[in-house]
Amino acid sequence: MTKHFLLFSISIILGISNLFSQDIKFSVPDKIKGKTVFTEVLGKHKGYYFVVRYDKKANQNFLFEKYNVDLRVVRNHEFNIESGTNVEDIQLMNGQIFFFYSEYSRQDKLHKLYCDVYDETFNQVDKENLIATTSVSPTNSNTFKIAYDKIYHQLLVLYAEDIVKNKIKFIILELDEMLNNIHRVQTILNYEREFSIDKIKLFNHKFTALIRSKSTSILKGNKELIDFFYYDLANDIRRIRQLDFDSGKFENVIYRYDIMHDAYLFAGFYSHIKQEYVTGLGILRYFIEKDSMHLTTLPFSDEMLLSISGKYDANGILNYYPKGLILRDDGGFVLISEYYSIQKELQNNYYAMNNTYVKYYYHFSDIMIISIDAEGHIDWNKIIRKDQNSMNDDGYYSSFSYASVSNKIVILFNDFSRSKWNLLYNVIMPDGEIDFEVLVNGNNFNGSFIPRQARQVGLFEMMIPALDQKKGFSLLKITIN
Repeated sequence: MTKHFLLFSISIILGISNLFSQDIKFSVPDKIKGKTVFTEVLGKHKGYYFVVRYDKKANQNFLFEKYNVDLRVVRNHEFNIESGTNVEDIQLMNGQIFFFYSEYSRQDKLHKLYCDVYDETFNQVDKENLIATTSVSPTNSNTFKIAYDKIYHQLLVLYAEDIVKNKIKFIILELDEMLNNIHRVQTILNYEREFSIDKIKLFNHKFTALIRSKSTSILKGNKELIDFFYYDLANDIRRIRQLDFDSGKFENVIYRYDIMHDAYLFAGFYSHIKQEYVTGLGILRYFIEKDSMHLTTLPFSDEMLLSISGKYDANGILNYYPKGLILRDDGGFVLISEYYSIQKELQNNYYAMNNTYVKYYYHFSDIMIISIDAEGHIDWNKIIRKDQNSMNDDGYYSSFSYASVSNKIVILFNDFSRSKWNLLYNVIMPDGEIDFEVLVNGNNFNGSFIPRQARQVGLFEMMIPALDQKKGFSLLKITIN
């Protein structure tokens, strides 16, 4: 049976000369003001492309840009936000830009979430709309967490409102595109130790998230627990289900809704209790109607361990993190993961008053692709070798982007092995065959692409930000014909 990959949440799509025909177009480079080097490709609306660029200084500078089909800027809007204002999220939805930000009022002792709304011409149609307030703010996390449902044009805000002992009252707000309340629910979470909520999603009035906490016992040691948090806002149905299992623990998990099975699909690597190394792949499906779970564990074979690391280690593997989950049309799926590590190093500086400073080394390495068939068995696994190392830059030019187009998966990243980096791509076919080529030769482009800031803006279109060392910022658009 021929297997195909369905097209779901994807970051980038890329044409390849011997597999696709393509049109490649650059925007006119723009000189960079200050440190305005962070980019978000917001999306496409009525044939125009919307981009926001910003810096991370105290008084942050923001620049909205609207590009036409020829990648010419037809409208822009530049503004600054004051020090102490935190930008929570920026999103393009149905032709409007939602700019969420929060401020702390010392007088009221409250964190306040606001939203400014801009239309497609960057006119401000709603200003300083107060969405929520709270006196509770978590450490090392945003006070307000925001998600979007772009199919039904709805927004979601999650925040903690009150804490009494180990009980935390959370508010889940569901808003329409006019920022009117659709649903507002209160829910209590009771965790004895520190916990975090991440990977929040909204689809058709259903809120989902992962809750991570830690449990310590003499027999099982220090174990991270991962719970699935599900709330049907329209019917006021709440469920929290544990994803872990007795003999092991998930180290990293990625999930998505599987419409074919009417279930949530979770995939991630697991290790055994009290062990650090990952030894297999765990697959879990949560069926909504039956309120039941089905777990499958797939231990890595010796052959697979050898293919992943290039050398056999009976202990397992380390530092692989799931980055993408693509559903196959036969009921299977493809999991895309990447090796990533960070090293912190203290060094002495004898020429300064503060004679110690910190260096951070970022290492983004191989990409692992595992294809699982409809019965839950490993169909094939492939490794794409790369070696990206940098220092004190958060891996700005490192890592990769991926896409599913037709029945192929595309992997795009910078090749650091040359003084002038090539933009490389690999195309993975349904049977696991990989084709490799160079899209942009570094000798022909005096700059670097930023794959992690890339985005698919149409079924056969994508945008990749780039920085030219002399000319400045530009966008690369690739259209698959």
